[in-house]
Amino acid sequence: MKDFSISIILLLSFFWTSSLYGQENCTFQTHIRKGSNYVFSTYLAGDYKTPLEGKCESYIEGKLYERREFLHGHLISEEANFQDGKPRIILKTYSDRPDGMLAELRSYWENGQPAMYCLYYLDESGRRCMKQTDYHLNGKKRFVHSYAFVRLSEINQYEIKNHPPHTVDDEGYTSLQVEFGDEENYSTEGVLISRFHHKLILSEFSRDSSKDGPFTEYHENGKVKTKGRYKDGNPDGAWVGYNYLGMKNVELTYKDNIIQGFYRTWFDNCQLQTEHFYDVNSNHPFQPSKKEWNEQGKLLLDLVLDKEGNGYMKKWNDDGILLYETSISANNYKKDIEIERYPDGKIKSILNHLSNADTSYVAYFPNGQMSIIHFKEGSKESAAGEKKIQKEWFENGVLAQEVEIMQDAYLTSFLQNIYFPNGNFKSLVIQKEFQQNEEVTGENGLKTLIPHKKTDRYEELYASNGIKIRARHTVDGKLEGPYMELDSLGNVLVSYSYANGLRNGVCRRYNAKQELIFYQEYDHGCPIQSKTNINNKRKLSILCENERTYVYGLAHQQIMRTLKEHHTQEEIDSLVQWYSYIIDCTPFASFTFSSIDVGEQLLFLRLPEAAFPGLLQGDTTNYRVKEIVKSFAKLGWELPKWNLENGIYVGKIRLKGLYSHQIFNTYFPFCQSWMEFAYTKENPRDRQVDYGMKRYQRQNSIQLSRVNSCLMKAELSIPFGSVSLLIYSDGEVEIENQLYTNEELLKENPTMIHEIGWD
Repeated sequence: MKDFSISIILLLSFFWTSSLYGQENCTFQTHIRKGSNYVFSTYLAGDYKTPLEGKCESYIEGKLYERREFLHGHLISEEANFQDGKPRIILKTYSDRPDGMLAELRSYWENGQPAMYCLYYLDESGRRCMKQTDYHLNGKKRFVHSYAFVRLSEINQYEIKNHPPHTVDDEGYTSLQVEFGDEENYSTEGVLISRFHHKLILSEFSRDSSKDGPFTEYHENGKVKTKGRYKDGNPDGAWVGYNYLGMKNVELTYKDNIIQGFYRTWFDNCQLQTEHFYDVNSNHPFQPSKKEWNEQGKLLLDLVLDKEGNGYMKKWNDDGILLYETSISANNYKKDIEIERYPDGKIKSILNHLSNADTSYVAYFPNGQMSIIHFKEGSKESAAGEKKIQKEWFENGVLAQEVEIMQDAYLTSFLQNIYFPNGNFKSLVIQKEFQQNEEVTGENGLKTLIPHKKTDRYEELYASNGIKIRARHTVDGKLEGPYMELDSLGNVLVSYSYANGLRNGVCRRYNAKQELIFYQEYDHGCPIQSKTNINNKRKLSILCENERTYVYGLAHQQIMRTLKEHHTQEEIDSLVQWYSYIIDCTPFASFTFSSIDVGEQLLFLRLPEAAFPGLLQGDTTNYRVKEIVKSFAKLGWELPKWNLENGIYVGKIRLKGLYSHQIFNTYFPFCQSWMEFAYTKENPRDRQVDYGMKRYQRQNSIQLSRVNSCLMKAELSIPFGSVSLLIYSDGEVEIENQLYTNEELLKENPTMIHEIGWD
């Protein structure tokens, strides 16, 4: 299907203006016409009624640039040249020729080689057709296509909306041209590379279904590459492929647009490479049985399936050693035993999918040492429950990991031990999941027991010398009870106490010399002021100028993104203090966040004198003046000192705190277009805003939100991923639930990147 005409190229090339060349030239307005095809449209004068008559010529420096001749609005001939006088386009039209020829259109490259030749003619049925031949820049053929013009009367009811009356020409033809007949495509050297046939379908969707008949594809040396047939746009029947030397290398058969029977390929030495069999009468018509060989004729793959999808699969290497084998049941490759081998034939792994298997997976190192084993004991239905055990070893035989999962009707327990290569503990995880009934009181006062899944988890980390360096206990993901960090000698560095994820009780920190550097008692996240021993957090007042600019910029940036009408200076200073706690804390001081310190906020007013009569006198009979006076009073703002400049009242006031543009909608609906915020430092409008759409090289981001009077929460996006922080009112900052260590945060974690909110 060809929805566009060659005329598009011509339209772009035929615009010119007489002023460009300093002489009077005929102006041809190609858009004033009736019809879609450039050659067969009726062109009209500027009144959109009178058909063009006679010649229209254009010259550049005395040389003919374009010449067209019209008769009753129709193009009789056209000649267009490049500026050096060489031909660019030549169009000739004919009438009443016995051979049915209607027109010839030739276009040329700037180097003089032909670019395109279009022959317009009437076929035996009287239909207007076009045969188009395109050429490469070197003058060699590029392709040959034939198109049939489609009349409005032949357009179906679903497509007719795409052909309004002004696009239909005098003979009833629309813009739609559909491909038919033989199509030929050529390489840059002019060698035929494909030929196939299109049947005539009078629809704009014909391109998908018009291929019909023989198809031939050729190599650059002219030998056949592919032979086959199409039927209704789909491959049909026998298809054969050949290599560059003309020897058959592919053979297959299509029926009803699917491969049926054998699909075979050959190496260049005529050795069979692939033999697949598609059984359309089986329950797996798209999954064939397969045999594949190497170039020496040794079998590499043998996949056998019967009509019910039962069979087996085996794979070999080039030396004939069996690498993989499994049985297949009802098209399921994961119902039996899979065995994988190393190239020397030794067992690499055995994966047992049988339901009654005790050992489900075993793997070995190349030296024969077992690397992994998965097995189970008992069953969920038994009194003792089911135990699943997984073990992994290092290649030297030292245990690397062991996992035990116990399941019964009420409890699932998980135990994981990970070891260093020297055999010492690396980590320990003990987790239990169980159902617990919680009492809920309804609106009617009735109490109901609701089952709730509880997860109790205990974790320990160890140094390579076997000394415990971290201990963490959570209930439903929230820290509960003691939390500890130690050095590799066993000295306590951190000793905190938690309840429901918040500090609760005495919390201490020590330096490497075991000197107490922090002591504070908390009550469910709130510091108990009377029980503070050591706290060295800096207050906002002692920050240096650069630090103050940075933290104020963080706060200002967050405020600018909200819709709250006003933030007082006290609210801003409070938010800044919370931000300062974060930048004072390791490792978060290592990250740089976008910051915009706007300084103080100003309001500029530029009020037209004509729109605000009586402004200087405070005459509120004018509704705009009344809005200014009344709203300023409500907001507690003082009216500015007005200066009249070129008929404009200009005023400026300094605001306290920060206001959002929402204030204009609320208080100044009639005057807001003459009001504008400005700032004593950086204007946020001058900064490129990232709305979170960038996927790569995204800036770090941070956002604070209040949890309660004692606690704030920060959401960070950093190279590690998305991280939540808790900030206590005494300036203490920690990763929520101590989920990660400080060292982990400083690493870029590509496996977590998709957890970040912008993706």
